Amino acid sequence: MFATTRKVCPQSGLPRTLFDYVGTAAVAVFLALLVQAFVVKPYLIPSTVDRLTYRFAAIQRGDIIVFRCPQAPHEVLIKRVVGLPGDLLWLHGGSLY
Repeated sequence: MFATTRKVCPQSGLPRTLFDYVGTAAVAVFLALLVQAFVVKPYLIPSTVDRLTYRFAAIQRGDIIVFRCPQAPHEVLIKRVVGLPGDLLWLHGGSLY
């Protein structure tokens, strides 16, 4: 009359250890995907960053440069060049001209 219930979780030994590892890994992957979806998002810069060229050639508009932050030398910044010396730049309505 009553159906016997089968236990999902093994009680001890190697099966229990494997069950614990797989369960922990599944929870970790789920949390990582949740954090990536709602908190942080990694982005890929679709350009190469060349550190050698600028020793021999001038920096051009649109180039991506890598340099140490003057206020915090332990931080490395990655920026795109939007203007060169002598250029006049201004922001208007959230756009750079």
